[in-house]
Amino acid sequence: MRKLVYWLIRKHLGVKVGEYFRFTNQKTKDIYRFTKTMLWKSCPETVSYLDTDAMRACKWVTVPAGVSLNWLLDPECKVVTMSADECVDEMVKEVV
Repeated sequence: MRKLVYWLIRKHLGVKVGEYFRFTNQKTKDIYRFTKTMLWKSCPETVSYLDTDAMRACKWVTVPAGVSLNWLLDPECKVVTMSADECVDEMVKEVV
């Protein structure tokens, strides 16, 4: 049943399995992608390797997305797809 629900949502948004995308109205740099049974979010996370504010690095983590089903099915929910190269460029920009 879960696969069917995610298939219908992907069909509604026009997104394929594994295709990266962003919501058009989001203010964060998060990047999303669907698997057959889940929606994942990759987001920048600032971590401190030392206990000082001067030594900070940014890494990207992938976590299950907490996006509301109501929002995903809303007619105002629009997405912009991204290629894998665009995602890598975005992640590298954030680290450098």
